[in-house]
Amino acid sequence: MACSPRLFVLLVFWLWQPTLGAAQRLLTGLSIGRTWASARYPDRAGVLAQNSRGGLQAGVAALITWGHLGLQSGVRYTQLGDQLRGKFPGSSNSDYRETRRLNYLQVPLLGLYSLRADGQGLHLVAGPYGARLVGGYYQEELIGNPKIYTWPVTQGGRWDVGLQVGVGYRFRGLLAQAGYDWGLHARRVPDVLDVRHGAAGRSYNRAWHLGLSYVCD
Repeated sequence: MACSPRLFVLLVFWLWQPTLGAAQRLLTGLSIGRTWASARYPDRAGVLAQNSRGGLQAGVAALITWGHLGLQSGVRYTQLGDQLRGKFPGSSNSDYRETRRLNYLQVPLLGLYSLRADGQGLHLVAGPYGARLVGGYYQEELIGNPKIYTWPVTQGGRWDVGLQVGVGYRFRGLLAQAGYDWGLHARRVPDVLDVRHGAAGRSYNRAWHLGLSYVCD
């Protein structure tokens, strides 16, 4: 497998140049995985029931290790979003569903601690991430009505920042990891209160993720 995408490594890791001399190796490669996303709505708690949305996560990965410690980053195309379901606002008898699909380019910067000094085996990861919204849609429908209304997500909350925590296992160049994303920046993407009532809809990304990466020299 080709491991040539190193330009982003120079951009992300240049602050750590003094440590590279002591690093065992700088590895780059590819990653693929799955997300299970939802959201937190501080202004709408209990209004509608929420379902998670599955999505894809894929991109390039980079890893620096020295002893038990490491630094992990990359650029990932990440699908997030959520789905709310319940009674249509203002109505007591109309079953309603609204769906969001949000596609991001995500750049995590995670500290890694391995239980083994060679970086293999079980490890823990934690750190911040930044993400740029690159597309998506908002959709609403009345259950039983064939008409579905869809709006593209083109503005509002285009950036997201947050924290990631996770656990993983490394076997040679393979890394399997599972973790949780905790969004800290309000999305402000459309929801039914925006479309029907003009209210500002604050919400925050939440997601579980499971992924597999292959890295090499």
